[in-house]
Amino acid sequence: MNAYVAVTDYDWYSFLSQQDEVDEVNFWQPRPWGGRFGVLRRGEPLLFKLKAPHNAIAGGGFFESYADLPLSLAWDAFGVKNGAPDRQAVWDRIARLRRERPAWYEDFTIGCIIEVQSHDVRNGLLLRSDLHRLFDTGYITVTPDYHVEASSRMRDDFNDGENYLRLHGKKIIVPEERALRPSPEALQWHNEKKFRG
Repeated sequence: MNAYVAVTDYDWYSFLSQQDEVDEVNFWQPRPWGGRFGVLRRGEPLLFKLKAPHNAIAGGGFFESYADLPLSLAWDAFGVKNGAPDRQAVWDRIARLRRERPAWYEDFTIGCIIEVQSHDVRNGLLLRSDLHRLFDTGYITVTPDYHVEASSRMRDDFNDGENYLRLHGKKIIVPEERALRPSPEALQWHNEKKFRG
């Protein structure tokens, strides 16, 4: 399985992170890529890295498809899921990124990377694959104050688990910027609903 880290600007990310019920996004590129995005296959992770000064992975989802589309069609299909409040704001951003000032009626063709089940970074943790499986299945959790809890059920369920139980009580490293830290509410939900404590 591949993953791809794509660089994006804070405005696109910030706007989308404030929207409710975002189940897909159009991670558009200001210029088309010739009809294909050969880096990922459908279902592989696409992560968003913010440009300086943030320089952090801020979210991600799963690659669905790629298409070269006129902006008008991309707006009709995705609306605010293009990362802006209206079509004109997207048009202005494309013109700025292309360093062009075309006629107002120009319908730019852009590269559209469609991503589904988008996740905000505050609803995720960057974990090693084995720890990710344990987290998803409830054998480890992270408390709202960012400490690891490991379930003693690993001893029985796996006939082992001692290496993972040593993580119990350890504090995880979180970003300095509060807005990029895992959500305490999401962690509390995981503690209450998923953890096999």
